[in-house]
Amino acid sequence: MIGSGLHLGMRWSLTDQSMRCDDDSYVHEGPIHTDPSHDCAHLLAAANRGMAWRPSGDRAEIKLAEFNAIFIEHLLDRVSAYPSRQEQVLPEVKRYGDWFVESHFAPFPISAAEARQRFCDSLDVETIVRLSPHFFVMKREERAGRRPFRSRPIDLEFGSEDTPIPDAEIANLQVLLRDRLQILIASEK
Repeated sequence: MIGSGLHLGMRWSLTDQSMRCDDDSYVHEGPIHTDPSHDCAHLLAAANRGMAWRPSGDRAEIKLAEFNAIFIEHLLDRVSAYPSRQEQVLPEVKRYGDWFVESHFAPFPISAAEARQRFCDSLDVETIVRLSPHFFVMKREERAGRRPFRSRPIDLEFGSEDTPIPDAEIANLQVLLRDRLQILIASEK
């Protein structure tokens, strides 16, 4: 049962992917080179009303949506990968975001600093933290390298106002994530 707010969903497989936010959707058929957690990051971006999330439209829209998704993906990934070394998280994520803008997706429509500022301006910390268990559970499965996880389709549906119940490990990660997000926002003012 999906709760109130925006209705978000995804289906990921090795041969196709789809993501949706209410009636707005994105579908790609063909080989998929990203992990399912990357698509989950797109949904977390969509849960922040006003944040570009859908990788379709003109090139600028696609690039901004991908920046938001990779920034969320790498931020949550680093928070969970380095629970005892949180001071490394933001510098690494910012460096990755800079590389993404300046090299990987160049030419980018705006500077890396402006992309981060736009990200922070549309970021709802409590929404990302509350919904983060969806990402953390998915990433845990990906890291475990369990072949069945990537060899079968992955489906996820939730509402933007839902509150997934985290296990103790993920509840600790949520505390760390909230702290990193608050520091990020303060550093971009």
